[in-house]
Amino acid sequence: MDIQSKCKLVLLSSVFLTSIQTSAVAQPWEFSSTVDDFADTSISIASTKTSDGKGMAFVRCNAKTKLEIVFADGQYMGTGKSLSVRYRIDKDEVVNQRWRPSTEGTSLFVGSSGKYPLARNLANGEKIIIEVKDYKGTPHKFSFALTGAKEPIRQVFDKCGIPFELPQIDGVKPDTMDYVNNFGPNSTSCTKQMLNTLGYRSADISEVKTDALYVALQNYINDKSKVCDGKTRTFETVFCSDPVGFASSLYGDAVKLDKTYKKTCSKRD
Repeated sequence: MDIQSKCKLVLLSSVFLTSIQTSAVAQPWEFSSTVDDFADTSISIASTKTSDGKGMAFVRCNAKTKLEIVFADGQYMGTGKSLSVRYRIDKDEVVNQRWRPSTEGTSLFVGSSGKYPLARNLANGEKIIIEVKDYKGTPHKFSFALTGAKEPIRQVFDKCGIPFELPQIDGVKPDTMDYVNNFGPNSTSCTKQMLNTLGYRSADISEVKTDALYVALQNYINDKSKVCDGKTRTFETVFCSDPVGFASSLYGDAVKLDKTYKKTCSKRD
């Protein structure tokens, strides 16, 4: 093969490799809002997808004030049981979690306990790398560029009525704030009532998320967390590694003192 032919081969190989790399490049993040014509409710979405159309990521808020984060790489990963996931944004620490697959098994929903911090980190990062082990234990690794994600994600938070930047409230941890921010109107009012019943004054029983509510729930969590200091193990000690989980005991504790909560506060919104 002469030198001219070799040069042409190298050039073609370079073009081919470049096309492969480009196919995985994510498109810019965009914000969109749609309306359900049957329910007259809106859904706000910040999203991006790979240029080949197979991979996608979005942060979504529906009419029930629920934030969702979904990732997909276009491959089947399984259905039913949650899957082991690890991710890393830029040079931050690796985070290990379990995410729920969609009914089709091709996308993943971020768990409720980690979605708010993740959404904010997505907005402030440059790249996220995700590795998920499918139903066979086979790892799938994919990534998304985060450049330009901040404003679309901020708009989703605004539509959801969730603070994009958490307020500073003395003694209240970010996880507790995000736990409360996931409440709908009825859950907010019920949580205030139940905290009052248990002696943690939350000022009022309105559907508004107030500073007093955050403080009262944090105090409840702090008291429940004292079980972690003892040697006696109970079913609640599973929350010692993630104390905000103790908040899930609030309903049961309140019902012991006032059974009417079974009728008024048994369902969260």
